[in-house]
Amino acid sequence: VYYGDHKRGTTRNIIDSVRVLQSLFGDSYASNFRPRDLKAVRETMIKIGLSRTTINYRILKIKAMFRWGVSEELVPIGVLQRLQTVAGLKQGRTTANEPEKKSPVAWGNVEATLPFVPATVADMIRFQWHTAARSGSVVTATADQFEVDPQNSKLLLWRPKHKTEHLGTELIIPIGPKCQSVLRPYLVGGPLFDPRRNPMARGNVGKTYSPASYRRAIVRGIENAALSGVSIPKWSPHAIRHARGHEIRRTHGIEAVQAILGHASLSASEIYSERRLNTAREIAAAIG
Repeated sequence: VYYGDHKRGTTRNIIDSVRVLQSLFGDSYASNFRPRDLKAVRETMIKIGLSRTTINYRILKIKAMFRWGVSEELVPIGVLQRLQTVAGLKQGRTTANEPEKKSPVAWGNVEATLPFVPATVADMIRFQWHTAARSGSVVTATADQFEVDPQNSKLLLWRPKHKTEHLGTELIIPIGPKCQSVLRPYLVGGPLFDPRRNPMARGNVGKTYSPASYRRAIVRGIENAALSGVSIPKWSPHAIRHARGHEIRRTHGIEAVQAILGHASLSASEIYSERRLNTAREIAAAIG
């Protein structure tokens, strides 16, 4: 309930975060859990090869679990206070793996993947390329999120679900003519990209993709390409967003990146000003 439409991904992250904790200390009382125990969990995560940033994220989730336990009067507050003294792993001060640096993907590699994924996924990819939206917004897109721009009838305005909407922020993404040509067959009501449209779909298929299943479809497409003798470097949906950010910054400047990608600001302050929306309109009309 708390995480709303984002609950699938967040719930999965929480389950992954507490798996090692449960395997090591599942039979222990929460009130007896100590910082050295949390460090033992962390050390096990290092040994199984998780990256430093993933480990830090999962340790924070474990601390959040204990914080919830305190708020529900299930765990003494002293347990949480002691766990808070365990600092995150620092770069260069740990044997944990460093995460791979995320790189943008070239359009040529994206385009080469399209013939090897379901038609719906191919259009999701094209849609994300034009909009630079997060994959979570792409998979939850519905027809009622789009309307004609009252200031420019050649554009559509998209109000997607996004990861900071619980803070009361609104994200508006203008949709240009190229992207509209991709969208047009899907603006018929309900979820835009319904996986049941895939003629190869098997088993119990839901009404929408998840960010994870969208990513898996791309991975399988790259694997299918390799089986057909076409070598495509691995890339992910986030790499599309990264690539569009680089391109827009090169051609239109840093403020344009904020406007299109929906970043709060250069230093994460003000959210989605009218000036940024107008900048996004100009870019969508030109390249989207």
